[in-house]
Amino acid sequence: MKRSLALASILIFTLVFIMQVSAAGQTEAPAAGATEVKVFKLADDGLPDMPVGVGLRKLAEEVEKRSNGAMKIEIYFNAQLGQEQEVLDNIKFGTIDMMKANCGNMAGHVPSMNAFTLPFIFTDTEHSWRVFNGPVGDMVKAEAETKGYKILTFFEEGARNIYSRKGFVNTPADLKGLKIRIMGAASIQDGFKALGASPTPMSFGEVYTGLSQGVIDAAENAMPSINGLKFYEVAPYVTETAHLRIPAAILMGVNQWNTLSKAEQQIFIDSANVAREYQRAAFEALEKSSLEQVLAKGGKYQALTAAQRIAFSNLVEPVYEKYKAVLGADLIDGIMKAR
Repeated sequence: MKRSLALASILIFTLVFIMQVSAAGQTEAPAAGATEVKVFKLADDGLPDMPVGVGLRKLAEEVEKRSNGAMKIEIYFNAQLGQEQEVLDNIKFGTIDMMKANCGNMAGHVPSMNAFTLPFIFTDTEHSWRVFNGPVGDMVKAEAETKGYKILTFFEEGARNIYSRKGFVNTPADLKGLKIRIMGAASIQDGFKALGASPTPMSFGEVYTGLSQGVIDAAENAMPSINGLKFYEVAPYVTETAHLRIPAAILMGVNQWNTLSKAEQQIFIDSANVAREYQRAAFEALEKSSLEQVLAKGGKYQALTAAQRIAFSNLVEPVYEKYKAVLGADLIDGIMKAR
């Protein structure tokens, strides 16, 4: 009798155990007809609360909303997935899906982007956006695809302005012999040499010290950087030269892009267009507040007149001709015609 009770207990225990395992398996399995969510990793080396970060978060919001939750973008800020040059390689290999890349940094991979790095080629922000959203932008996007990058849209990175220890830079004569730290692209170096300046190589992290010690006389950055890094403390004369307007590209690897259906691709394009306008408004607000803070903290400011800008751009025109031979006349002429 005892043996029969023991066997019955074992049998009951076994049945209960099997039922629990079966129930657990059913809980973990997806429901019939459920769609697997597609997740895309996006790399950015900036901060989440800066305008680019705000725009990227808007992009992610729009993609999730327009796909009814079937597609999601996970954003990794602060270079968590690597610096831009490293990520540009990983995008092509498919280990990272998406990224933000400054077109100046990306020009080594997509040569036509060098057209965006010619000093004074853009007259104002509206001119630059007619170019980015027009035929020239399409030519750049087409070349990028041949290199493994699908550009969804461009983001605003701001106009770069000159700040100096010695005074305002209102005429080319004010640049004569001025030791100025600029970005390293050959096109930018050529442009400033044509203006009579003395480009001086220096890492970005050394600019403040270089100015305070007189190693350099001037440098150039967008207004949020001039304010945020307190460059106005050591170079208080800020001239709104707006000599460069280099955008950022929001892109996906071509291989990843080609896995999407036409409807999914359209969701990404539509979402990117919405995010672009949202991001541009955020950057404009930051530029305005940054200038207000620079002035409130003792910085000095002047903007170039239209006639003064022409004097600068006339001196750089031979450089434009040089790069027509390198990049193709269609790119440079296309920018000039959009003025």
